Amino acid sequence: MKRTIIKKHDNFEEKFEFIDEEKWVYVHYSRGEYQKKAMFLKNNEQSIEHHLDDFFKENNVTFRMEHEIKKVLYKQKLNLETLLKASSLHLGIGIMFALSCIIGFKLGTHFDMTYGKYPLFTLIGLFTGIGLASFTGYKMIKKYIMPDFKD
Repeated sequence: MKRTIIKKHDNFEEKFEFIDEEKWVYVHYSRGEYQKKAMFLKNNEQSIEHHLDDFFKENNVTFRMEHEIKKVLYKQKLNLETLLKASSLHLGIGIMFALSCIIGFKLGTHFDMTYGKYPLFTLIGLFTGIGLASFTGYKMIKKYIMPDFKD
């Protein structure tokens, strides 16, 4: 992901380019005629924000620019968290739907074998599983989409 942020001040222009790759973060900062480039290796010991704070101090980055960059990084982190939450919700609903249908089908076929009423209990079990899965999925989605809404 590449981001460029430009701030125009009264007597100079401040520009910050931020390229976020899988293992590296590249930074190019310019303020008037002054330019500085840096690369940071992503690791678990120190966050990118920590590296950038040091970079901001060393190069006297203005508060407005620093604030704008941190706001962009926060939105990027928030989007990733939202994506992970949504994907886990979808995965949970999918697994729950599959298990409900399989369990309903298996119970229905078991009762059909026991009582000799083949397709009746299989269909009842399958549709019960689908109904329970749909109701549970609705409740899960409502919990995440409208958390303040009470039944």
